[in-house]
Amino acid sequence: MMDPQQRAAKEQGILGQIKRGLSEGFRVTPEDRRDLLWEIRDAEGKSEPPRGTQVFGTQPLFDAARQAKTVDPQQFGWLPVDAINNESFIRRANAGLNFGPSPMDLIGEQVTETNLPRYKEALHNQGFARKAAYLGGTVASDIVNDGARSIWWLLNAPQATTNVINEQLGATLNPDLFANRVVPLEEAQKKGWVAYVEPQLDPEVFQARVKKIRDARSGEVFNAMADSQLDMDNIEEALDAFDQGVETEARRELLEEAKKEPVNYKRTRPGVKIRSNRIYKRRFNPNLVTAATLIPAGVAINSGIGLLGRQEGYAVTVPQEDDPFSTDNVVAEVAARYLTGREGRLLEAEDFLLERPDVSYGEYQKYKGYLRDRDVDLNPFDDGRINLGGILKTNPDGIRGAEVSFMGKTLPVNDTLLGTGGAILGAAGGAALTNLGSIRFRGGMRGRKGLGKLGAFVPEVMPRQSDGTRIQAHPNNKFINNMQAEFDKDDGWQHNARVLGTVFGGGMLGLTAGEVTGNAIEDERRRRNFEERNPGIDYETYRANAKQLLKDKYDLMKANPSAAEEREKSRTGFSKRSQQQALNTKALQQQTLVDQIVDQDLRQQADKAMSTQQWALGKSQAIDEEIGRRRARKQEEEQPMTIPF
Repeated sequence: MMDPQQRAAKEQGILGQIKRGLSEGFRVTPEDRRDLLWEIRDAEGKSEPPRGTQVFGTQPLFDAARQAKTVDPQQFGWLPVDAINNESFIRRANAGLNFGPSPMDLIGEQVTETNLPRYKEALHNQGFARKAAYLGGTVASDIVNDGARSIWWLLNAPQATTNVINEQLGATLNPDLFANRVVPLEEAQKKGWVAYVEPQLDPEVFQARVKKIRDARSGEVFNAMADSQLDMDNIEEALDAFDQGVETEARRELLEEAKKEPVNYKRTRPGVKIRSNRIYKRRFNPNLVTAATLIPAGVAINSGIGLLGRQEGYAVTVPQEDDPFSTDNVVAEVAARYLTGREGRLLEAEDFLLERPDVSYGEYQKYKGYLRDRDVDLNPFDDGRINLGGILKTNPDGIRGAEVSFMGKTLPVNDTLLGTGGAILGAAGGAALTNLGSIRFRGGMRGRKGLGKLGAFVPEVMPRQSDGTRIQAHPNNKFINNMQAEFDKDDGWQHNARVLGTVFGGGMLGLTAGEVTGNAIEDERRRRNFEERNPGIDYETYRANAKQLLKDKYDLMKANPSAAEEREKSRTGFSKRSQQQALNTKALQQQTLVDQIVDQDLRQQADKAMSTQQWALGKSQAIDEEIGRRRARKQEEEQPMTIPF
């Protein structure tokens, strides 16, 4: 058994490990991680990172997971994160940003490529208490810095998620889109990207240069004496003459040398920076990269959720009081869509069923219930639905087909996600095409088993060499290499146009293919549903008639001079006028169906019944108007007579 003194020493050791682990996990701030991220990207010749890389690269929990996978890949290889590459891990270690003691305490020296395995082994051998405490400190750091919530803020809308996916795919398949290139000083000066700033000369360097010049001149004097070109009597005068202007000459030489050093220049253009005595220039303007990658997918996702126009069955965002299909406040309509991301509400049943005749009243009511559903449902096998408390939910049979709802935004598969996915894949394909000379498949089919064989078809992007030259992934393929050389040709704006135009063109091609396919599938689905419920009736004719009837209905409502007064009197929105509107709408629906009847006898009978119904509605309206006139006359008679003076 362990004696009390040994137990106390052990407990004290564990407490010390916990204390140090908590301190190590909590001391690293997002600013430290951000500075290191920029330092690593500068060393790799990369420019500003995509938003996803920036957020995940500075997130404490994500960082801890990457460290665990790097140090112990056998135990933590299942984590869905990338391990840290050796160069970055060495930088982190020497900057004190890794878990555990400093390299000097662990291995007695700074980490290098040579001793990196020994450093990793030393980290791996740290006690469990220290590792657990480090994780606890990391969690505390995440809480106080809103680390996990920063991921939520990055992805809390369909458009934002689409943007992040687009940027990450583009940066992965063509790193040049977010990279810098080293620019020679002469080129930067010629193009006006930098301006010289005269440096303050180091006094010690200046005096050393003065001494060097004096020594050189003195040597010239003594050489002249040795060659009998100078009399001994004139030595002192010669030395004094040579000593004149020494400091001026030293200053001139040092400043001339300073003009050859990039560190003594400042940038005069955006996209240019000077690091480690080198001048870097962004290969592409980030705004243009964003436009090329995001516009196609942005069009698809925003049109799908109703931000670029009204979807059938929905009102405009800021509708008129008497017309849900139009707005009288264009500024508010645009602001509501663009700034707040609001889309129009679902139309009332009478109007919705006219504009969407493929949907039944029961399906309409069921869908409204689905929109309000906030219950958690994690079992997709009973009804094909998943619901994460209303934040994310699926519906295999919505009013626009199968759909996904994210943060209250409905994303139908057919007319939204297919177009969005096509745009994303198209832009990614364009990015890959412009970097095809450095992309290859990972291969290794024979060494893989089962689904692992699919990994052989995962593209691998070869990074540029340290001097910026491209590593050829297909050295024997002249076609690919010639095409890559054409994309890489440095001819100013034409280079940007070729590369970004290809990315944008790929996105638009994918958008077009996805939209055409998705809309065709959705149109066929609606047509089929309508024909199943209304055999013998032409779908297109019905839609055209219904559209005209809806227009006529709201034109008549706008023409009613008592509309404002009736709205004011009706606190609940239910009035005699609203009842008549419902009856008129029902009659319009019935008349539309009657117009499609092919059999003449049945059509005559239906027309007769509709005429009777219209006569009854007309009589009801006439009675209401007569009642209104009599009430108005009675109010006039009851008013007291006044005599004007």
